[in-house]
Amino acid sequence: MEKIQGDTLEHVIDKMSDENLMKTVTEIINYVKQLREINLPQMNQIGSFGSKMLHLGGYVLDGPTLGPFYTPKEFILAHLQWSIQSIEIDSQSFEIVKHLLLPLKEIIKRIENDEYLSNVKYTYHMTHTDLNTSNIIVDQINGKILAIIDWESCAMTFDESDMKFYEHWSDNDERKEKIKSLLPSNWTNESSNDISYIIPYLDVMYSAMWATFYSSTWFESEQKVLEHINYFVQETEKAITELNKVSS
Repeated sequence: MEKIQGDTLEHVIDKMSDENLMKTVTEIINYVKQLREINLPQMNQIGSFGSKMLHLGGYVLDGPTLGPFYTPKEFILAHLQWSIQSIEIDSQSFEIVKHLLLPLKEIIKRIENDEYLSNVKYTYHMTHTDLNTSNIIVDQINGKILAIIDWESCAMTFDESDMKFYEHWSDNDERKEKIKSLLPSNWTNESSNDISYIIPYLDVMYSAMWATFYSSTWFESEQKVLEHINYFVQETEKAITELNKVSS
């Protein structure tokens, strides 16, 4: 395997000139467009391209598979059911997370009876799903992209995160505005899916997954593990509250 020369955009972005950064942005926009134009036999389903188990957000050794699912309803149900199973078998976090079991099971019943979710049709696109600055290798001198890495969570999906790649690239508001100014005028309209209806479900799903998915090897101490769990438990509680507001 050949080593890729260059630096991650994360490492050099603050040192790059605006001119070079804008060149990088222009290239990413073109790559995202090319990805979304790819036609594959799997176009009508949500699914990963790896042989291992994946979800939208990264690699999960023992997590739910990313498909194939033919509707967002199937996708959300599978991941919520996995979260419930994880809570029930995880002795380390059970006492912290167990109070989520009943509301998550109630949400599953609600989703199962949701006729809109059964019939909604979304267009699925080839999506990298993780175009953050640590996954883009660039030439600092001229801003040219040398590689895009970490394709393990690439999938056919309704997720539109690739089109919002720039949101977490910089804390500099002026640079953010310059980046946004390069986006095609119809960029937001190119989004083929109005997922506003399912966002409250997705918020519950993702926060519940992260409350139950972790590895002690990620953290420097047991305390950090507990902080991770507690943070996402709180996020799950908030998401459940917001979902219930929508239904009330």
